[in-house]
Amino acid sequence: MIGCCKTGSCLLFGTRTRFVLLPVVMIALTSIWSNIIVFNFVLLCMVPEHNSTIPDKTGSHDSPESMVSSMGAMEKSWITGAVALGALAAHFPVVKMIERYNLRIPFFMFGMLSALTTILLPQAMTWGYGWVIFLRVFQGIAFAGNFPTIGRFTSKWTYYKQNGIFVSTCVAFIQLSPTVTDPIAGALCSSSIGWRWAVYGHGIVTLIVFLLFFAFYRDEPRSHPLVGDVEASKIERNKSVFTHQAESIPYLSILKTKAVWAVWLAGVGNFFCVNIIFLFSSAYFHYVLGLAVAETGISGAIPSVLQFLLKVFCGFISDKIHCVNETNKLRIFNSIAFLGSTIFFVALSFLDASNSQACMIVMSIATGFLGFSTGGFFKAGAMISGNYNHFVTGNISLTMTFTMFIVPFIVNGITRTTPPPSGELCSTSLLRFW
Repeated sequence: MIGCCKTGSCLLFGTRTRFVLLPVVMIALTSIWSNIIVFNFVLLCMVPEHNSTIPDKTGSHDSPESMVSSMGAMEKSWITGAVALGALAAHFPVVKMIERYNLRIPFFMFGMLSALTTILLPQAMTWGYGWVIFLRVFQGIAFAGNFPTIGRFTSKWTYYKQNGIFVSTCVAFIQLSPTVTDPIAGALCSSSIGWRWAVYGHGIVTLIVFLLFFAFYRDEPRSHPLVGDVEASKIERNKSVFTHQAESIPYLSILKTKAVWAVWLAGVGNFFCVNIIFLFSSAYFHYVLGLAVAETGISGAIPSVLQFLLKVFCGFISDKIHCVNETNKLRIFNSIAFLGSTIFFVALSFLDASNSQACMIVMSIATGFLGFSTGGFFKAGAMISGNYNHFVTGNISLTMTFTMFIVPFIVNGITRTTPPPSGELCSTSLLRFW
């Protein structure tokens, strides 16, 4: 019955199937990023056990806690650097894979890879440091598919008047992940269940989410059994015909476009800040502000929630403002995001850590301002690239993974491996301003 009804009146979601598919894609993106950051968080609550021993000649440990206690600053940097290295190495092959095989099967494979590597991580910590780095590289390979997925999905499924809300909702996975992961990981770490199930749970949820994605997603709106002619025609409006000849990406023309480089350079500034906050805010709250692990999880979610809400709101508002032309809207939203966050991060670097509430408020405001970027360079990438959005937006992931690689070495290079003195960690925010 559903297959022969194409008007939309007898379909399950009427002419709104794309709005049901949107959160499915966003949650799938979120689960991959959550698998990465949950491991960074649980490192805080791994206290060496009384019967733990030093590693043997093979580098193996009798407990994960003993491995963490034996790690130096450089080794801790590579815990995150390995993810970035995997994502950087896999980026262009992933873009070509999505270009050739479309989105449904490749993204499903990335999700399964992320889930399985995450589930194996607690056991790998008893095998040795090298196994942890090996699995983190594969987590990075899985993450390499996130931004090309956003580009492909929005180019195929977005009605042109709703570009802002679709892009902003998809890229909000960066903020949604710590919003969900930090409080859950903090609560499990402080309970009798322990940190292992914080990691196992994320992997299991990812498996379920991607099975749902594979069952519900289709690469083309017209091939989806729950999409009628009315909705498909609306999605296709103002889109050029994407023939097989058009599949070939005009790389040289794209690389000669100044607006594309502006989008990518904005990504570097944005993600340098984002990676400092979402990879190290837990350490800042725990070591600098002196919060307990459970409190750290809840506190770490506050800046993420604010930025998540602002991202979705700004994407919606950007689509609704018609009194300003699109180019000026992009400039306004981007300027508010970068100037506002820079001012508050500079202010944060001068605050004394003894005033923990003020530090948390200023950090939340500074992080929240970056939510305006969805009406800026994120939306610009989708607007100027059209059918090649998976390449232009996909390359934004290069800026995220590049900064993800260098940020741990910068932070661990200018801070101590032991709990740092007040203000030391947050002073790294000045690097973004300079």
